[in-house]
Amino acid sequence: MSTLATSIIINEVFPNPSIGSEWVEILQIGENPTSSGDYVGFTISDEARVIYQFSGDENWLEKLLLIELSGLNNDGDSVILKNADGLVVDQMTYSNSQKDLSWLRTNIESPLFTLGEPNPLALNIIPQPSTEPTIDPSHTPVPTVVSNQKSDDKQNQETEQKLELNQTKKTIIEENTMLNEQDILEKYFRNYQNFKNLRIECQNTQHFPNPRLVFLGQRVLKTAVLNAIIGSSLLIIAAILLSYEQSRKH
Repeated sequence: MSTLATSIIINEVFPNPSIGSEWVEILQIGENPTSSGDYVGFTISDEARVIYQFSGDENWLEKLLLIELSGLNNDGDSVILKNADGLVVDQMTYSNSQKDLSWLRTNIESPLFTLGEPNPLALNIIPQPSTEPTIDPSHTPVPTVVSNQKSDDKQNQETEQKLELNQTKKTIIEENTMLNEQDILEKYFRNYQNFKNLRIECQNTQHFPNPRLVFLGQRVLKTAVLNAIIGSSLLIIAAILLSYEQSRKH
């Protein structure tokens, strides 16, 4: 059944009044003018029987007609509009009701109804759901703090390693500044003997070769030896830190 194939449809149903009568509102659709006599013999029924029959003297307000009747069930019923030949023109069914509320047609092109405030002899006003979020003025939002503990720990560790390396470099420089040329030579060769067999294992097959230091000539300048000691010491420290970092990741 298509409601648009007829000239009238059910617009509103008021089945559960606290006082007064139940009623059904009928709406004329289409552009062709009609009169009350055009609907003689039309009927309104519930699920069990005819509860109203058009007589032709109904009072239309423009395109709207309010029909008072009785017999609709509060806990669910059907409203069926038929023409004079007994053919169904339009119908709606509700499964419940609320006191003093109406079932309102949401759109003349749709058979859907919604429960709302009665709106007799007027086009239905259907409340639309708000798209704006509801804000409680008494509620104070609490900012969310996102912790990045892992990132902070890594940054702190890198900072500590840099401080440790700088402190070691400073210590080496201070220690060697106080030595004379002979002391520097002895310390240099002692360090060379201690570290000449050092082999650092790294990821995959990467290795640091055994450190090998060569002196040319008989005279070694204090500044050159001092720089060599500092450079080799820093290299060893860096290699140890790199090895520790690689092993920690695995």
